[in-house]
Amino acid sequence: MLTGATLAMAALAIILAVALTATGPVQAENTTATTFAPGGEGNNPSPQQMGSNPSAPEPCPGDESRPDDKAAPVVDSGHYALFDVYWNPDEGELTNNPCPPEVEHVPGKPKKGSRPATPAVDNRSQSSINIDETIIHIPSSAMVDLRTSTEYTEEKYPKVWAADNAENPNGPGDRIVWVLEACPPNGTPPDGGLCISYSAALLDPAYWEGNIQYQVGHVHQVDTDKQDRRYVLVYDASDDRRVLRWDSSDGRVDTVPVAPGGYDRPKWFFTSRGAYEFQVHIEGYPDTTRNNPRSKDPSVTSDVREYILHVGAESDLGVTASVEPALEDGDTTLDPGDNVAIEITASNAGPDTAPMTKVDVVLPEGLTLSTLSPPQASAGTYDSTTNVWTIGELAVTNDDNPDTTDDSPTLTITAEVDAGTRGEELEVKATISAKETLTTTSGTYDVPVPDPDPSNNMATGTTTVASRDNVDPMFQVTRSVPENSPDGTTVGDPIGVKNPDGDPLTFGLAGVGAGNFTFFENPVAGSPQIVVAEGAHLNFEHKPSYDLVLTVSDGKNEAGDSDGAIDDKIAVNISLEDVDEHVSATVAVTRANGSIRWEFMVTNPPAGATKVFYRHTLTNTATERTTSGAWHPGSLAASFTRNDGYDYGPGTYRIAGAVQYDLDGTTHYIHANISGDETVTIPDPEG
Repeated sequence: MLTGATLAMAALAIILAVALTATGPVQAENTTATTFAPGGEGNNPSPQQMGSNPSAPEPCPGDESRPDDKAAPVVDSGHYALFDVYWNPDEGELTNNPCPPEVEHVPGKPKKGSRPATPAVDNRSQSSINIDETIIHIPSSAMVDLRTSTEYTEEKYPKVWAADNAENPNGPGDRIVWVLEACPPNGTPPDGGLCISYSAALLDPAYWEGNIQYQVGHVHQVDTDKQDRRYVLVYDASDDRRVLRWDSSDGRVDTVPVAPGGYDRPKWFFTSRGAYEFQVHIEGYPDTTRNNPRSKDPSVTSDVREYILHVGAESDLGVTASVEPALEDGDTTLDPGDNVAIEITASNAGPDTAPMTKVDVVLPEGLTLSTLSPPQASAGTYDSTTNVWTIGELAVTNDDNPDTTDDSPTLTITAEVDAGTRGEELEVKATISAKETLTTTSGTYDVPVPDPDPSNNMATGTTTVASRDNVDPMFQVTRSVPENSPDGTTVGDPIGVKNPDGDPLTFGLAGVGAGNFTFFENPVAGSPQIVVAEGAHLNFEHKPSYDLVLTVSDGKNEAGDSDGAIDDKIAVNISLEDVDEHVSATVAVTRANGSIRWEFMVTNPPAGATKVFYRHTLTNTATERTTSGAWHPGSLAASFTRNDGYDYGPGTYRIAGAVQYDLDGTTHYIHANISGDETVTIPDPEG
């Protein structure tokens, strides 16, 4: 998980605090930036209406879409008040909002007849992202070629050109930069584009003197070459002024002033691809002459919060899938035992190469990979155990160029129709996605590559197995095993087999999910014992039973010569016994301010499960107000303890929640929820 409270950041906070030159409020006219009082024209129009003591923002919603702690969701469009500050009365300090609000500007309306004029407002809504767990991605549409641009010429923006040159100390820059236009109303980003602003909209101007000072520190990320430096420049939104607000290469220009109660909407320049880490430290100056000042200290500060902006790949990926019967000459119907040819094609319409591309393939029940014809991939590799086609780097498709190969790589799979499958439509699904490795001071993460048109990221191919008026009977044996059983657990009784010659026998299981089972090693003449395989995932809520086919071969033909053909087969149904993976939770108040210690206990945890996360809700029985949260301890254990860090008010709360876990990239729910009848009482700290 991305974190901001590291020792390095704490050290930076001390450095920034020492570096602050002002012992009192800094007025707008004393800075290189131009700011405006709330209600005026320019960068800070009137914010939404607020009370004299606006409440703190709600806690961030838990993000349950993250597949693991080495990945993070990506945001690449919308207007976010990213550096959003509010006053935290409990801590007596300024705080950066970890849930940057989305902002929509509503223009004002002039007076018309008897209707009074309506002032412009900025409507804020809490975003669904947690900045500690999110990568802000600069879209490819923001790329600008300085050589052909008439807006960003060297005469108008000499500092941008100089920063582009400074990237490469051995020569001129590449003249490619990425520009985020100023947020509305002073600039309109492209459709679906991204814009980022500073925000002090939650601060009542009556309680503050001068501007709120944002001290911004930039961490240069060196992903490839020690000489490869990256620069970011922040300009005033107005093109006619072109005032440089902040330059990451110039330590003297590191303060951005924002009027309390307003927004600041700058224009951003990024000079190269890679990760840009911002560490932001905020100082404000309470009006201590008031009867009820925010603080009696002349200046208050915030902790350091880290933001990660990423200039990286953006790829319009696509995938197609087809399923065709592979029949012998003269055969016109697809029957059990026949093969089908599955062809999956991947493509990339750009604008960028997709670094780490894969296609997840889902075969339906009724189809089993052929053991005689292994999958063939024109690029990358296919793992038949996970059904994942790992392509790797996928270039932009160029079908018009005959000299290129693998512009649209293909995967060919041969599968066999299972016994007993009749009159069914078999649907093969293929889903394409890509990730990019992002290196930061916190670690290395694989983040999703944004796709401007995800509508073609999933494809299906279908074929239908013929029906018959009469289906021949087939012997079947049934076995059962408790769900979540560990490897080596026996699955019912052995299955009898007759072996008159006493030859060593080879057994096999075919069918969807057959990989969850195996046999005792080196079975010889006698009865094969099916057991749970290593790494098996047997979850009743996911799949309650398996229809498999047991095969046997003695390795010889009738003449006694070597022959690997199957000698006999029988249908085997393995059903899972539903087991209650009971989840219980105990809670205790650990501090007077209402922080709660949770201890989750899980009995019979699913075998092979990883990347678990716990969800909970607490509902105040008096007010019916509910607070929720989610935690990601990383791996499923029988017991998990955590202080949630929230500040609940006094009262009695009902507890509810659940446990979910990940296996092979798929989220599953454990059978039992935490009982909603359990309660916890939080005492009044004053009582």
